[in-house]
Amino acid sequence: MLTVLDEFTRQALAVVVRTKMGADDVLEALYPLLLRHGSPEYTRGTAATRLLNAGLTLAEIANYMGWSVRYAAQVIEYYATVSPSESEAVLAKLEAAVERENALYL
Repeated sequence: MLTVLDEFTRQALAVVVRTKMGADDVLEALYPLLLRHGSPEYTRGTAATRLLNAGLTLAEIANYMGWSVRYAAQVIEYYATVSPSESEAVLAKLEAAVERENALYL
């Protein structure tokens, strides 16, 4: 399930319920919000770890969040260490994502 909430107004901007959600499903849900509301001014760093878990690339996460790819990787690494229950899995995915991004520039 994906829930996008405006924390100021507490308005649910999107609620998508599926048994499985991949990167394409997440992007499909977020794209209309980006068109309507623009990039978010503030997002929680934990959103980046969730987007990575959903299969988005670092470039896609950085683009959605309005961050550089380097900053997205730093935020994900920080929040993965803060949340021990997901640390190993998220850090492994982050390492793979960084390797894929670096391979694009070689």
